[in-house]
Amino acid sequence: MTSSDLFVPNTFSPNGDGENDLFQVFGRNLETLYLRIYDRWGEMVYETRNPKLMWNGKFHNEDCAMGVYVYYIQNVLQEGSNTKTKTYQGNLTLVR
Repeated sequence: MTSSDLFVPNTFSPNGDGENDLFQVFGRNLETLYLRIYDRWGEMVYETRNPKLMWNGKFHNEDCAMGVYVYYIQNVLQEGSNTKTKTYQGNLTLVR
């Protein structure tokens, strides 16, 4: 997903080959990003309020299964004296 504010990759492969091993949201104005990732059963497998942290494809130190996950992002943007919250959601495919 791309927008004027964020780039959210739709696939990553945490297989230890050094390429695309971590999932991270990119963009400007990410000081107050809140990211949640859920598996297909609706269980939250990752959560962070720190936009510099990246998901390594693990939940409770166990590798998550290959498949599609759902992400929800809340990003509070400070534009001059205005504060605006934007919400994003989409799918993420984990490939090993």
